Amino acid sequence: MVTNVKKYLSPVQVETKESGLPLVDCIYLINLEKCPQKWQRVKSICDGFGLKINRFNAINGWKLNRRAIDDLCQYDDGKDGYKFFSDQRSFSKGHLGCFLSHLSIIHDAYQRGFQVIWTMEDDVDFFQDVKILPNFISDLTRLDPEWDIFYTDLEWGGNTGSKASLDFVSSWLKTIPPGRLRPGQPRKDIAHFLQRTTFGPFVKIHYRWGTHSLLFSRKGMKKIIDYFNQYRYYVSIDIDFHFIPDMREYALQEDVTGIKKSESNTSYSPSPWKRPFRKAGTIILTLVKPFLRPIYRKWVKPLVKKYTPRR
Repeated sequence: MVTNVKKYLSPVQVETKESGLPLVDCIYLINLEKCPQKWQRVKSICDGFGLKINRFNAINGWKLNRRAIDDLCQYDDGKDGYKFFSDQRSFSKGHLGCFLSHLSIIHDAYQRGFQVIWTMEDDVDFFQDVKILPNFISDLTRLDPEWDIFYTDLEWGGNTGSKASLDFVSSWLKTIPPGRLRPGQPRKDIAHFLQRTTFGPFVKIHYRWGTHSLLFSRKGMKKIIDYFNQYRYYVSIDIDFHFIPDMREYALQEDVTGIKKSESNTSYSPSPWKRPFRKAGTIILTLVKPFLRPIYRKWVKPLVKKYTPRR
């Protein structure tokens, strides 16, 4: 099966091919046109490190029409009553824009013949001097010459900056019925995704959240391109990477980058007029949640348990 993903990718303008880092051919920063302040913040930090970054005008998934979404997405039929991310009623258009943005960059980098690229999102923060990254790339290449993706931190920080622990990831994965992780893919046990192996400063991983800072090897770029030539969008790109066969992923034990706190443009529309309403809704929910929780536990939960058919 050949998908129509290429049709929705955007051209990438590379103003400087010199990254300022040995072993890294090019640095890309994904940034929405509506958020110039985020671009300026990251660019200022990168200038201080002597990095030369290229801004990619992020694809705004919130502007995609219904026809494009139907063309790009693989929908869950929901026959077992379970809906995953690409359910027509629930998934985030922002995640789809993020998917297309990353894929546009990967296609561009591969066509240019780059061997290693560094892709960041505009909510990234820096915790160490990034000049140490070439040493890590050299060490990782000696450890595993076939590496595909190299994350510059271990865990996703989330929009609040809190770490997503393995226990939390495990509990989330267990809510997904067997075989639902990615329809059409070989089934893998949860234990596979939670497995982690430490090699000095590196951790070999099979699952995590977040794509705010990661490096791709040319081999990794090729695997991603080939995969999405066959499979349509199903789940956010940070999760879908892990379903690509034989993907060799590593992360650093000690974070060079991460996220402290930011407002996600993938989960929420970046339209300024919507923000006050969203904040008001959050405040109201925070106030009423303590009163709703006992009602849920006493009345709703027993009913759901009683009438939910057993598998």
